[in-house]
Amino acid sequence: MDQPWPLGENLGKGFPRLSAAAVEANGLALKHLTPEMQADRDLVLKAVWQNGKALQFASKELRADRQVVLRAVAQNGDAVQFANKELKRDPEVLLKALSRTASALRFLPTDLWEVPELMLEAVKKNPVCMSTLPWFQEDEDFVQAVLEQNGMALQHVAKKFQRSKAVVLTAVQQNGLALQFAHTTLRADAEAAQGGMGWSPPSQSTQIPTGHPRRSPAADRENARV
Repeated sequence: MDQPWPLGENLGKGFPRLSAAAVEANGLALKHLTPEMQADRDLVLKAVWQNGKALQFASKELRADRQVVLRAVAQNGDAVQFANKELKRDPEVLLKALSRTASALRFLPTDLWEVPELMLEAVKKNPVCMSTLPWFQEDEDFVQAVLEQNGMALQHVAKKFQRSKAVVLTAVQQNGLALQFAHTTLRADAEAAQGGMGWSPPSQSTQIPTGHPRRSPAADRENARV
């Protein structure tokens, strides 16, 4: 049966309900809407909620709208490339983008790449960001500061730090799971595994609370017959 309202033929004709349904199903449908609709804030918000990269088809004014851009980068950090120049320098926008997608760094102003405080906050939110910062991976002070905030970033630091007991201890004190990224010699080190994480392996024997002596299975069966 033929569709009475073919989507492809009518998207660009300015039908509000049809356009809203289209971008809710696929945000990139914003590309096919009229310029007036690409400048419709509510419609664009729906589009970038579904696909952050729909921001590229929004009007120039909406690509400078902070809330629209924040919603876009929350869905896909790489959408920051379509924001206007000023918003690419906005710390909240930048950190929101990097927390979602570490690779979004390549779309941000290069002078911000080497701001330690900003990059430290980015790695705290998303440890994968450390993999995009080779100029900080060899900086012990930065590495230690990062691991105090997010131990899982140990995966992305220079190999020499994964062999360093002091550095690994910093990481596992913050997050015990970081031990998996230490060098094998340290993973086998009981002091790093236990002292660093502040816990000892639980005893294999089950502890019986005082005042409740263990009963034998035979006694339980005898009681069941009473």
